[in-house]
Amino acid sequence: MDDPHEKDSSPTYMNLGQMSQYELCEFIDSKAREADHQIHPEGEDAGLELVLCQLADHVQDLFGVGVQPDMDFGRPGHPTFDKQVAEFTFVCAKAYRARKGNDANIYQFRMMMKRALDSSFLDSKDIMKMQQPWRYEIQNRLDMTQGRILNGIAHYTF
Repeated sequence: MDDPHEKDSSPTYMNLGQMSQYELCEFIDSKAREADHQIHPEGEDAGLELVLCQLADHVQDLFGVGVQPDMDFGRPGHPTFDKQVAEFTFVCAKAYRARKGNDANIYQFRMMMKRALDSSFLDSKDIMKMQQPWRYEIQNRLDMTQGRILNGIAHYTF
């Protein structure tokens, strides 16, 4: 059994040595980030994947088109989240124009697409709240992404 009075018997995380307050804060922050990454390794990506899945469902309901999201958008060679939303929008616009013909109204299309995106983001946030403890920084990032995407939809033209 280890002698508690020996200098080497304490665990390494207890041996902080002669760290300055700044170094100690950096050390604690890095350990907190590592722990946070272990608890929620996917973070924002999981939220964006949920948004894509929900958007595929809403697009099917509103426009009658089947789109398949690529869930590996974080890996090289796969389309990004924004690119996939742009592709979904293009397919939906094409289906909308084919169905409406000369009566196709860009403003009505934008409203329908905005409704699909709003519902997708809201549904994915609700699902994430039920699956894991809620993290406000992920919600903020999803809200910023939602704003950026909706701004793009507001400027979309046929």
